[in-house]
Amino acid sequence: SAPGGLSGSLAMMSAAAQSVQDKINRELFVGNTPPGTSEALLMQFLNGAMRRVALCPPDATPILNCRTNAKFAFVECASV
Repeated sequence: SAPGGLSGSLAMMSAAAQSVQDKINRELFVGNTPPGTSEALLMQFLNGAMRRVALCPPDATPILNCRTNAKFAFVECASV
């Protein structure tokens, strides 16, 4: 039998499931975005706003990723 065997595979699957759940927990829905809102502009705005109100250090990047649609967006935060 291979090292780790079934228990090793289960541990890897559990870690992968936890990673997916962690990303889901860090995603934020942003509704009613104006038409033509770009991902870069939304990330720049949210990163700046979070720095200004001291939700993160001044040099931090709290928003890691953004996906936009015609009327809404999902942004991925660095932490929960």
